[in-house]
Parts: sequence; structure tokens; C-alpha cells
Amino acid sequence: MPANPPQLVAARFLGAARVACAGIALAALSACSSVSLDEPLEGTPWRLVQLDGQQVMVGADPKIDPTLQFDAGAQRVSGNGGCNNLSGGYKRSGTALRIGPLASTRRACIDNSRSRLETRFLAALEATAGYSVKGGQLTLLDGRSMPLPVAELADYTALATVVDGSLLVTISGPPLSAGPMRGKAPPLVTMGVAGRSRHGAALWPLLTGPRMPPARPGITQPAAPWCAVAVWPTLMLHPGTMDWLYTLERCIAWAWIERADG
Repeated sequence: MPANPPQLVAARFLGAARVACAGIALAALSACSSVSLDEPLEGTPWRLVQLDGQQVMVGADPKIDPTLQFDAGAQRVSGNGGCNNLSGGYKRSGTALRIGPLASTRRACIDNSRSRLETRFLAALEATAGYSVKGGQLTLLDGRSMPLPVAELADYTALATVVDGSLLVTISGPPLSAGPMRGKAPPLVTMGVAGRSRHGAALWPLLTGPRMPPARPGITQPAAPWCAVAVWPTLMLHPGTMDWLYTLERCIAWAWIERADG
């Protein structure tokens, strides 16, 4: 393990979807399509490949496969549910996304399983609260909280403090069974969230002080709203926690900044 790796990461919080259960996954239909950061949704036809965690076994015919396309100019979506054409409005802000209300044609499905898939697909679209795009796959997220592995979290603790309107949270791992910290719960990450500029003034020195993990050279306080995470070297002892910690950090940051804006 490096002796003193620079471990403070800070970024302006440009907006986040409600961190959520992934309800729908759609793949870009064009084999070599790339999605720009400016318009990660629009201009690409998407085909349904996964719904509620289950793979959707369909062909490659967009006329009958569940598909979706976003029109930035009209702020409208269009596509096919598997039996009927669909259309409706949408609103996007950062990674937050709302779709609907949706309307569809009333053609009957001969295949009952396709009819059920279409009903679930339309319901999932209208429940969308956010999205992510990675590796040519668009994931639509609903508004429920991401279920975390409770068994893994049983021995973890979090200490939260409000500092002049900002939030400071330290998450600690299970007590160590050996070494100089045996029996003690080591800190894994300390994160700070500031929704407004005046809230971050008192928080930033706490995240960059001498008792904290060293920051990267030249790092400065971002413009509000921002989130910063100080990673303690002891996190290396718990590599399996990194995925759910990232999700938890996003949940905390989103909730606190929404509170500040409310």
C-alpha cells in the first residue's frame, strides 16, 4: 500500500439522477454509434435489451422490437412498445430524466407475452427519474432507492455532521482483527457536500486539514454545488466495498443538494 497516496477527489455537482434501481437498459441500434456528453440521449435509436433485471429476447427489427428515440428539438420521445407505436414528451436536466405522459396506438398483440412486455415497458418508461449512458448502453433509472447488500453493511457505521449548512459524513468499516488498529473501526471515506457557496467555506478546510488524507497538489474548492470525497488508506483493506460506497455517496450528495435547493 502506498505510504501517503493523494486521496481527495472534489468535483462540482452538476446534477444527478435519483440514484435508483435500474429499470430499463437499452442498447444503441447503430453498431458504431457514439454518444456525446452534450446530448447523451438524442439522435440515437435505442432498442430494449433488459427490463427489471431480465434480458429481453427480441430480434433486430425496429418495426416490432421495443424501441425508443429522443428528439431534442421537439422534446418528444417516439418508438415502439413491441406491438404499438408510442409517443410523448420528456424533460431532461443533467442526468435527471422524466418521460411522459405517453400515448400509444391501440393495435392488439397476437402474442400475449409481447403484450405483457409492452405494458411493462410503457410503465417503466413513465416511472423514469434519471438515466446513465455507458458503453453504448442507456440505462433508465426509476425513483426507488438502490437496494444495498444489508449483510455487508451490518458492521459499517456512518457519522454525519452538519457544518454551517453543509454536510460532513465519515463512513467507517468493520473493526480490524489484527494490526495496530485491532478492534477499532477504521475510517474508509470522509465526504463533504455543499449545496451553496456560503455553505462550503467552513467545510473545505475540514476536508483538506492536516488530519485528513493528503489532497492532490493544486486541488481547490469547486464552485457550488459540490461534493468532495477523502479516501482513507484503510479503504484498501476493504476492496469489496467500493461499488456500494460509490452508490451511497451519490445518494447522500443528491439528497443533500436537493434539500439545499428545496
